[in-house]
Amino acid sequence: MESYLSQVLRNVGFEASEGHGSAPDPRQDPDDLSTATVESTLDEIEGVLDDIRPAVRSDGGDIQLVSFDPENGRVAVRLVGACYDCPMSTATLRAGIEQHLCHALPAVHSVEAVA
Repeated sequence: MESYLSQVLRNVGFEASEGHGSAPDPRQDPDDLSTATVESTLDEIEGVLDDIRPAVRSDGGDIQLVSFDPENGRVAVRLVGACYDCPMSTATLRAGIEQHLCHALPAVHSVEAVA
């Protein structure tokens, strides 16, 4: 069954396959992450979040990017507004935000909410 957020994202024209990322360069050593690479990944994460935000904002919430750890592919976000204490925020985080970020960006492996 398709989640509500996925339906909303599809209705506003977001398709993760449109992608904000590119295939990783096979010549790049994953242990050698330059500042430029991390900054580029942060920009790509913000781009995907920008595509998701209208659906989240339509329910009175928002998403703030807090950090990205390139060593383990973990993105930390802060859910604010109506999302802060919404009982569906975990579903939004996993089925909406994490799913789309991981699909669009190979460098992202997980997303966690922080206070």
